[in-house]
Amino acid sequence: MDKETINFGEFKQQWAIQGMRKYIYQDFDNNFEERKREIIREKDIINFYNKYCRKERNEAAFCCKLFHTILPNEFPPLDNPIRNHFKLHRIDFIESLLIVKKAYELFIKDNQDKIQMIRDILNKPKFKI
Repeated sequence: MDKETINFGEFKQQWAIQGMRKYIYQDFDNNFEERKREIIREKDIINFYNKYCRKERNEAAFCCKLFHTILPNEFPPLDNPIRNHFKLHRIDFIESLLIVKKAYELFIKDNQDKIQMIRDILNKPKFKI
């Protein structure tokens, strides 16, 4: 998905975000650059979620996927299968994301040798696109 031209109706469909009302995602269409700059500048998913994603129903999945799309190196992907795998399905979606994010950060910090091995393998010519 081209981050420069996100259409939130398509974003909602692509990421299977059900039940989100059109007027909510149209607000993101109409204010995308402003919202994107705020995400990049603040990197505060809780504040952003409370400010923009708590309209008629909580849109935590949308917010998590939006942050991952704009800041993929800082906010990991999260969906229900991942939450279920880590037994986080009873925890708020945003809190689940922050738990998974922290776990990734700790794993990377504590396993630099494994991370380097993965990088070396993925840098081989057969994995180049």
